[in-house]
Amino acid sequence: MPAQNTRVTCIAFFPLLLLAAASAHAFSLAPMSVSLDPNGKGATRSFTIDNNSGEKLAIQVSMAAREVNAAGVEKNPDADDDFVVYPSQIVLGGNEKRTVRVTWAGNAKPDKELAFRIIAEQLPVDTHKPDKKDQAVIRMLLRYMGAVYITPRGSSPRIEVIRLEHVKNKLAVTVGNLGTAHQIINSARIRIGSVELKDEDTKALSGLNLLAGGERRFEIAWPAQLTAENLKSKAELEIKK
Repeated sequence: MPAQNTRVTCIAFFPLLLLAAASAHAFSLAPMSVSLDPNGKGATRSFTIDNNSGEKLAIQVSMAAREVNAAGVEKNPDADDDFVVYPSQIVLGGNEKRTVRVTWAGNAKPDKELAFRIIAEQLPVDTHKPDKKDQAVIRMLLRYMGAVYITPRGSSPRIEVIRLEHVKNKLAVTVGNLGTAHQIINSARIRIGSVELKDEDTKALSGLNLLAGGERRFEIAWPAQLTAENLKSKAELEIKK
């Protein structure tokens, strides 16, 4: 799974008791990436949360926007008002699964694809009873972040090199998605005039998920065969299959 689409994090929770014993809870969220229509029946999708452990778990489901800057840093402001999530909080018994329905309730006619996160996180509810008095439980709280796209009909990506800069002894390359849908780049070839960058120079693009309207900037050592005159040429970018 591409790192830009899905994230799983663990949060350690330490009750203030005398002895330490570890208890790991596990659950899964599926699917981890979906596209919804902006309106109609396709604006709703069901997710399954599966408690893979024998312990009772409390799970909260929320929605967040995806704001990614040119350095690849992602921020996730709250977007619950744009969705109807039902149920948004559930308690699962051991080895139990539950369906959560997510419906888009925002702009019915967006001019480009919109990117969001579905976040399923374990709540720090003490459902575990220690076998011995005064025994502490260290619980690893899981947090899944999947990808949800609101995709208008006819949306498509368009990836181009939009800026080249000579920064000291380095070449700064900014790649942008000028299209209306996200694009996952497995690998890419970039040619600047008559100079083609090496595969190792474009490895920053490998596995990149470039959202509609997004940019990614990376720097490489200045190629020996590249001249300042080359920077005046239009750079060509080819995404390898």
